[in-house]
Amino acid sequence: PALSAAKGQKLSAFALSLAALLGVGSAVAALHAGSTDAYVVPWKLPFGQAEAALDPLSALFLVPVFLVSGCCAVYGLRYRPADEHPRGTRKLTFFLGLLTSAMAWTILARDGILFLVAWEIMALSAWFVLTTDDEAEPVGRGNLRRSGRGVAPAHEIASGVLHEPQREVVQRARRPGRRRG
Repeated sequence: PALSAAKGQKLSAFALSLAALLGVGSAVAALHAGSTDAYVVPWKLPFGQAEAALDPLSALFLVPVFLVSGCCAVYGLRYRPADEHPRGTRKLTFFLGLLTSAMAWTILARDGILFLVAWEIMALSAWFVLTTDDEAEPVGRGNLRRSGRGVAPAHEIASGVLHEPQREVVQRARRPGRRRG
């Protein structure tokens, strides 16, 4: 049996609130410990390995991310109840959780590619959260299309600008040069 929209929203709010509490607890523990925990994950992309780390400064920034996200999940139960807005509830709860996760990964990322992937997911999920009320006129179809035209080029330009120096170094390394002998 499928969950009703209201029960699904409550379950989602509970899961995000629990994750936020665990995140705040972990961040406070990392602040108290004062050490850095780094994790390296090899992946098959040609850019090397993914590295994430939790240091005291990252933990300090994670506390408000998790606190605000948990509060938003609870506040959303009364502000936008699923019974009154059944169409956008799944979209809102999914992208709010994805936004929270992407914000945390953006803070934890220690290499450029992982940071860019987390940043793009964060930006797009925030856009989808904000456009949940697509039935209202200010966010209607025409305005969604116009805002989408600005989002994609802005991300492509930012990704190109951030990634260009690394590409130039790789190209410089591949150029045949004088051999030292």
